[in-house]
Amino acid sequence: PISNNKKHFYCKYEYPFQVELATQSFEWTKKHATQKSKDYMKNLPFEIAFFVCDKKVKIFHATPLKNNLYWHSDRDEDFFLHMARKAEADIMIYGHTHIPYIKKMNNKVFINAGSVGKPKDGDTRACVCIVDIIPDNVTTEFLRIPYNIEKVASAIVESGLPHYFAEKLRAGK
Repeated sequence: PISNNKKHFYCKYEYPFQVELATQSFEWTKKHATQKSKDYMKNLPFEIAFFVCDKKVKIFHATPLKNNLYWHSDRDEDFFLHMARKAEADIMIYGHTHIPYIKKMNNKVFINAGSVGKPKDGDTRACVCIVDIIPDNVTTEFLRIPYNIEKVASAIVESGLPHYFAEKLRAGK
C-alpha cells in the first residue's frame, strides 16, 4: 500500500483508536518514504518459496492469501490446515502478529517468526527465529536479543509519531 500510495493499509483492528493510530502511522510513512524505497517495496514478492531436504518452504508476511490477516496461535486446526493447503507447502514461516510460535500438525510446520521490532508478546527484546531443517525433523529456536529500546522510543516521539507507539514499544505490547 505505501509503495502504491494507497490511502489505507486495510488491517482489521479491534478498537477505533487503533484505526486512528494506524492511519497516522501510515500517512507518516507515506510522507517520509523515498520514491526509491517505494519502488523497492512495490517490487517485493508476495512470498518466497524454496526446497530444503525435499520439504517445500514458503515465507510470507501474514498468510498465503492476504498480507493483512492476523494468524494467531489460537486459531483452530481447520484454519491452519486450510492455510497449508493454500500455501501448498510443508513449512510455512510468517509474521504480522509479532508474536512468535511454532505448531506442527499433519506433517506441516507453522512458524510465526515474531518480530525484530515492535514486539507484541510482552518481551521487549528483538526476536530472531532460527529454523533448522533436516530430513526427519524441523526445529525452531527463538532468540531474544536486547537493544536500546529507549533510544528507539525517543526517536519515535521526536519523529512526530504518536507517543502511544513509544509506550507500546517500551511495554512490548
